[in-house]
Amino acid sequence: MEISFVDNRKLKVSKWGVGSILRPDKMLLKESMIEYGWVQPIVVKKSDEAIIDGYQRYLISIEEDKFVKKYGRLVPVIYKDVDEVEAIILHIRLNRARGAVNSYALSRAVKRLISSGKYDDNDLSNLFLMHDDEIDLLMSDGLLKKKNWQKYEYSRAWVPIEVAKPIVEDVVAIEKPPNKDR
Repeated sequence: MEISFVDNRKLKVSKWGVGSILRPDKMLLKESMIEYGWVQPIVVKKSDEAIIDGYQRYLISIEEDKFVKKYGRLVPVIYKDVDEVEAIILHIRLNRARGAVNSYALSRAVKRLISSGKYDDNDLSNLFLMHDDEIDLLMSDGLLKKKNWQKYEYSRAWVPIEVAKPIVEDVVAIEKPPNKDR
């Protein structure tokens, strides 16, 4: 495995990312990178410098002044000589292995892979270790159909924890038992 060091401004963001990270996890990643530097390289498509894996680490290397001042703009990169379809497959597999996949983005990527003609539903079931019905669901426009987020009123259960309002606004009085030992 050969690791190259590349100026982070050369790298390109892929249009087909399916990864997802919660704000607390991103904050932890940022603090860890500031403290320890690079501990894992970014995986990049050789032909066009598109990021296959490591988008969040890339963002930190671009946006966080503290990180840039301490470590500079050179990013450790592993190049993969793959076409776009293979890059998408590698990206999905790496992100699913970490358990960080956005279902809607995954649905779009699976549709793109099927339309490439390089793989069929059965191939993707095997490549991603999914049941056939999972691939069918990702291919359908039913359950994962995108809503207009700005106009649609969602139940509070669907609001991300970072933006959810507290359910109880008044202080709740809790009756204490009369016994001191309880």
